[in-house]
Amino acid sequence: MSMRRDVKKNPVHVEIYQKTLTFYVQAYFSLLTISELGEYRVDATVKNELSKLGMSDVATEIDGDKVLSFHINEFTKGIDAIHESIQKLNEGKVA
Repeated sequence: MSMRRDVKKNPVHVEIYQKTLTFYVQAYFSLLTISELGEYRVDATVKNELSKLGMSDVATEIDGDKVLSFHINEFTKGIDAIHESIQKLNEGKVA
């Protein structure tokens, strides 16, 4: 006996899921790169990005690591996009 329900795919949901997968990959790649950098010299320019992630007490430097800064920005963009997609999915809108 199959428990499968006959549910039609909602094209709006499919589009949101497809877009969100890209954001997950972006966030994962950036987080993986950050974790492999080892020593962290956080540039002051990304302090606001870190605050968005709930990290307000991170020590920053005027001349921090540019690769780290890039990936912090990319990670934050990915997380923001995922949150936006989830909100739109809950509202039934296209992201």
